[in-house]
Amino acid sequence: MEKSSKLTRFLERLFLLFLFINPLLDIFNGFFISNVLSVGILDVEFVSTLGVTPSLVVRMLFLVTFAAYIILVRDKHSILTALPIGLAFVLSVVSEYLLLGSVRIFVDAQYMARFCYNIALLMVYTRVFATRWGDDGGKFLITALDNIITYTLIAMSLAILVPAILGLGYSTYADRLGYRGNRGFFYAGNDVTAVLAMLLPLSIAHVIRGNIPEGSEGSKRRFPAVSAVAAALGADAMLVIGSKTAFLAFALTIGLLFIFVVIFSIIKKQPAALLRFVSVIVIICLILLLLTFISYFDAQAKLPAAEKTPFNFLRIIRESEFLKIITDSLGATEVIAEQDGAAMAVLSGRQHKLADQLRQFREGGIVVWLFGLGRGSQEVIVEMDLFEVLFYYGVFGFAAMMWLYFKLAIAFFANFFKKFDVRAFAAFIALGMIVGYLTVAGHVLFSVTSGFYLAFTIAYSRVCFAESAGDILLWKKT
Repeated sequence: MEKSSKLTRFLERLFLLFLFINPLLDIFNGFFISNVLSVGILDVEFVSTLGVTPSLVVRMLFLVTFAAYIILVRDKHSILTALPIGLAFVLSVVSEYLLLGSVRIFVDAQYMARFCYNIALLMVYTRVFATRWGDDGGKFLITALDNIITYTLIAMSLAILVPAILGLGYSTYADRLGYRGNRGFFYAGNDVTAVLAMLLPLSIAHVIRGNIPEGSEGSKRRFPAVSAVAAALGADAMLVIGSKTAFLAFALTIGLLFIFVVIFSIIKKQPAALLRFVSVIVIICLILLLLTFISYFDAQAKLPAAEKTPFNFLRIIRESEFLKIITDSLGATEVIAEQDGAAMAVLSGRQHKLADQLRQFREGGIVVWLFGLGRGSQEVIVEMDLFEVLFYYGVFGFAAMMWLYFKLAIAFFANFFKKFDVRAFAAFIALGMIVGYLTVAGHVLFSVTSGFYLAFTIAYSRVCFAESAGDILLWKKT
């Protein structure tokens, strides 16, 4: 890496600090919407007209700072990557005007700004991490990133679990089956689910790695107890969220990592790895039991003396509102699957929005095919990111906006098979789930919350695969 100026070094330290600030922004944002704007339920129309929140202002300021940093370090490849994206945005607005005779420029600009924010994150954090590689082969850097994952999981999980115990926060669902699930004060349940789905396997992998001998002496790393607790809190938070994708992400993470550690323990003759994994499962159950007790006794303390019941273990388990949040969500998922079919259970009605916007795209003609319908042409988005990029920005926009993600996917698989270990497998689970999520159910590429952690996870995986600082960078020559 070339020598950097005092200003760029200051910005790099600021960007590292932002990794700790970021989860607090989302917690504050949800609290602001709930208590200042007094929005008590997830209102789709409100989402489209919400405008600017304090956290979005902070992030857009950071977007400007990211752009300034890229210019300061003369990262010409990143600049050349950004230019076609900007052109795709302009052409989509032109196409929208030709189609409708009007544009909603604020909606269009805000939507593209979110996408650019996440692309800029990739460009900036891969470079920042490369500058922190060090003479130890990146060991200190990886440890620092593992600590950030642990901190983020704890902060975001407690922001769900504590409101659930106190009976506060947003319900995940509000439909014909009633209110169920709890996502704390996170306004977008899909967002926080995606974040937990990415960070949970990485955290569990960190715990498992504590059993792998380090160096020729065969010394073992200490058990990362805090990371184990963070993973357990994250897993329990996913169960409390209670969405179909949260349950699926929980099951896939636990199931796939269990298969890995069993095979690893047999091949490498290291049963301790399996024991460490089992310890995470035990902690998940213990914390779930503890939260169940707290929830029950909190409810009992609020009852009149005549209605209080004596201590009874089975009754605590049966009557705890905390456990009821999870069981109600599980039961509702089964009911929806049985009554409405697999498509509705998986896509939650998105297939109808997809069909409608596909029709608009097909009927739009050559200009729309090339440059899209424009985001401002739609009152309600599909919430299926790959289709949104194609429909709103056309074939040209899809190529300009997605080629970097495809490039990084190819690089990931090339590294994955060369340096296969528990970290690589955990990153594969995390990124694999999020790609499936943003394709069929999520809103990641245009989200400043889950999109942030998609960029972080990609950058983290590049650090884990790297043999030198240059391997972390998006471009070999900068």
